[in-house]
Amino acid sequence: MAQVVLNCPLLHELDIGSCHKLPDAAIRAAATSCPQLVSLDMRNCSCVSDETLREIAQHCPNLGFLDASYCPNISLESVRLPMLTILLLHSCEGITSASMAAIAHSSMLEVLELDNCGLLTSVSLDLPRLQNIRLVYCR
Repeated sequence: MAQVVLNCPLLHELDIGSCHKLPDAAIRAAATSCPQLVSLDMRNCSCVSDETLREIAQHCPNLGFLDASYCPNISLESVRLPMLTILLLHSCEGITSASMAAIAHSSMLEVLELDNCGLLTSVSLDLPRLQNIRLVYCR
């Protein structure tokens, strides 16, 4: 699949996981055209960028669940997702200790999974609602 065109203003859940050939612009267009999204699964979408995540944050203020695992091009730097309660970032090659500053803005976060983020060397967070954190296979 090379394109997704959605005009679904009431859509709450979008799962485009493992759509490897879906370009970043198509992912951005699909997600931002669904302002009521509460759940977005885009794991294994290798083209996703921080720019797309910034646009999604701007257009989807109710987004509570985001799975961006196995997306090598995201670092989350300068991305603000304040309403997230669950953030899954397994094997994201761009996630570093600097990414924690952006994650810290997700004050509603309850679950954070950063398994196998090889460049992550330290974690410093002040998230009062955080209940679960996974840092498996982090150096």
